Amino acid sequence: MKAAQCIDPHQVSFLGIDFQTRLLPAIHNSASVCRQASRLIEAAELLSIPTVLTAHCPDKLGGVTDQIMAAHAKVVHKQTFDATASIPKAIISPAKQVVVFGCETHVCVLQTVAGLLRSGDRNIFVVSDACGTRTLENHVQAVQRMRDWGVSIVTTEMVLFEAVQRPEHPEFRAVLSLIKQ
Repeated sequence: MKAAQCIDPHQVSFLGIDFQTRLLPAIHNSASVCRQASRLIEAAELLSIPTVLTAHCPDKLGGVTDQIMAAHAKVVHKQTFDATASIPKAIISPAKQVVVFGCETHVCVLQTVAGLLRSGDRNIFVVSDACGTRTLENHVQAVQRMRDWGVSIVTTEMVLFEAVQRPEHPEFRAVLSLIKQ
């Protein structure tokens, strides 16, 4: 069993996968998935956590939805399911921890997580409630498979509370308001 580990706000970056305008209507419970992802993006901005958003074949699937887009996030286009195959490692995350969320859980999220794990030098956290697929079964099986690989499966609230670490954090109240939304 792996040693317990929480998210370290000084060692983490966020990677949002393919929240795209033409893909989202096909995603099961997309409104909730986007709401959770939006909370993560807003918290990342408040806490100065580096964030990368990907867009898979944007000419076909559209750009990143405005609901997720943030001024501080770097957007990169990719042509492969595994973002690590298309994007240099340093752009995805120079951090020791990567929080991953996005669409579709069983395709681009899963293959990107596999790519990050192959690098062998990072701890990966997948935010299950900020990931989506066209069918619930694909989501469930992908999350279980990543858990079997040793990936930490977390929720949006877990990430937000771990990122501030304590109620005395200067941005605690702002992050708490995101949690209460």
